[in-house]
Amino acid sequence: MDRTTRDRISECANALDALDIDVWDASLGRTWQSMTDNERRSLVTIAAQTNKSRSEPVKAGIRLSRTKRAAPPSANYKLGNRANRRNADQRAHLLQDFVLKEMAKLPAGKKLSPSALATALNASDVSSARGGRWTHNTAKDLMARIGTLPENPTSASGARRKLRDS
Repeated sequence: MDRTTRDRISECANALDALDIDVWDASLGRTWQSMTDNERRSLVTIAAQTNKSRSEPVKAGIRLSRTKRAAPPSANYKLGNRANRRNADQRAHLLQDFVLKEMAKLPAGKKLSPSALATALNASDVSSARGGRWTHNTAKDLMARIGTLPENPTSASGARRKLRDS
């Protein structure tokens, strides 16, 4: 009865009273028919109180959410986007030397393809940003990001320019 809605608890008790068979109450270890009227009323009252104690906080929360609904901060997505770009730039800086070494292995005039880079990264057990394997698209994005990194005064800048132009 505890799970029955408040308006149907008395209806449930009346239905139990009208049955011609014994209904076993496992929590009390007795049948409904063997209980006194006071015990039955007590069970109905407890069920109603339990139901009310569960439903009132839920109803109050629903009422509160309707009246005091605050708009989410509109700039949060910008902070997340900025953090994602910063993390991707840092990862590209870390992998830049690896990409340039892979480019140096190629014969003159040959371009590094994203698929070849992905294969090399996977063979070297370098995990992607999400911890998985490198694919054509993730390697292509890495190459594009390395091509747009700010120039550093190193000897790799010419190779980076080649990567950007490819």
